[in-house]
Amino acid sequence: MNDAAPVTTELQFEDIADAIARHARERPDAPCITYQDRTLTWREFDRRLNQVANALIALGIGPSDKVAMVGRNSLRYAEALFGTLRAGACAVPLSSMAAAESIEMMLDDSDSKVLFLEEEFYDLAGPAKDRLTKIVPRGFIGFDFVKPGWTAFDALVDKSPATPPDRKIRPDWDFNIIYSSGTTGVPKGILHNRELRWRTVCGPILAQLGFGPSGVTLASTPLYSNTTMAAVLPSIFWGSHIVIMRKFDVVEFLKLSEKYRVSHAMLVPVQYQRLLDHPDFGKYDLSSYKLKLSTSAPLRAHIKRAILDRWFAM
Repeated sequence: MNDAAPVTTELQFEDIADAIARHARERPDAPCITYQDRTLTWREFDRRLNQVANALIALGIGPSDKVAMVGRNSLRYAEALFGTLRAGACAVPLSSMAAAESIEMMLDDSDSKVLFLEEEFYDLAGPAKDRLTKIVPRGFIGFDFVKPGWTAFDALVDKSPATPPDRKIRPDWDFNIIYSSGTTGVPKGILHNRELRWRTVCGPILAQLGFGPSGVTLASTPLYSNTTMAAVLPSIFWGSHIVIMRKFDVVEFLKLSEKYRVSHAMLVPVQYQRLLDHPDFGKYDLSSYKLKLSTSAPLRAHIKRAILDRWFAM
């Protein structure tokens, strides 16, 4: 009789927010996230997420409660997004390209209890404030502004404790709601739970594709997009350094790629076309790239051929 324990390949659930804390313990001084001229180490980013999470919990936000955000890519946006996840809540990143009526509809439809908003997009949600009755008291938070009835992000977060929140994440809790573009009608919310998101990033194939401590991922598409999450989440889970662009710019993309020795990027086909069409494309060292992803539209054969001939040849 064979008494050996059965062999299992089943992986043990680790929430993405918990993976950030693990990297902070194991590599506290390694770069985690860079935005413009500021880089946070894993320890610094982890501490900031604890503060965001504790601030949300103090507002009464519980497991799977919905927390919305509207803004361009920024360090505060990333802190709000992953701090929401650290709190056990569900992130609802909304497109800043949507109309005000759609933003109001999505906030109501998602039952969002908190709204983080950037001043540039105040007109998308600010005028509807009195109608957004599901937002909790003090739940209107300005990333970069102070107005009557709005709390400043830094003022709220800076005074919150940096200790880990007393909230153990469960795999069945909600992770995020990503809204469709509404091209076939009104935008529709697509809900992912924690286990689903974990399973999309935990497989060893991701490590084999170069995601990990030696990787650098350049995020040039909006953080509200599932396109961006497809590259950012495995990068975070496996411990890559993430460089965030506020918005895509060809020359800035090339400069950042060379400066940080970027290894991974998710781009839509039009971005590849704009990069390849720029007269200075060949002047930058892009040889550090290991994986270039494409989604959201057909990657035409002539663009793919140009990528292979001109980018892979570096």
